[in-house]
Amino acid sequence: MSLAADPPVCALPAGGGASTHQLINSSEKKIAFKVKTSNNDLYRIKPVFGFGEPGGCSPIDITRLSGAPKEDKLVIQYVETAPDAKDASAPFKTSSPAQITLPMKAQ
Repeated sequence: MSLAADPPVCALPAGGGASTHQLINSSEKKIAFKVKTSNNDLYRIKPVFGFGEPGGCSPIDITRLSGAPKEDKLVIQYVETAPDAKDASAPFKTSSPAQITLPMKAQ
């Protein structure tokens, strides 16, 4: 399994802003993903759970509220799932996920 984020870093103004990133599933298996942030007070993520089709891209929207500049991160966990899976949160209850980290910088 392999997952990547494009762009690989999220830079937003400290005064607030939004960015869209693509999660790229370069594997031949469907994956479920879960997005966590180190700062739930300033960041909003949509969707928190989702699916990545084999060889496909899934957009995630990152919104930063106004606040003091600092560096945070997104941790994107992912697991292989059945091709007909409907609930993206279910695999995380029984599987140990792999993960990637997306640095977030407020300027």
